[in-house]
Amino acid sequence: MATPDSTSPDPPSLDPCRQALCQFVQTVDATGGVFHDESGCHAPLADSDWIDLGEAYVQACAALGRDILLAQRPWADDFPAPDSPTG
Repeated sequence: MATPDSTSPDPPSLDPCRQALCQFVQTVDATGGVFHDESGCHAPLADSDWIDLGEAYVQACAALGRDILLAQRPWADDFPAPDSPTG
């Protein structure tokens, strides 16, 4: 492993954890963001079964001070929204 010296470039402006969160959020955003599933949880548009990933995305956005990309479900008529009177 190389050790830093005076000729090394400056370290990135973001620490590694923040960089990882940014990359994670950008990946979910690139695949369409998240939507509210039938139980009211956030799920990625790219994989509606992966609720824990959607919830982690929401937490990552909050930690970064970013808005979530909230998508419309492509099958919105299949079931009512969780906050609707019939949901």
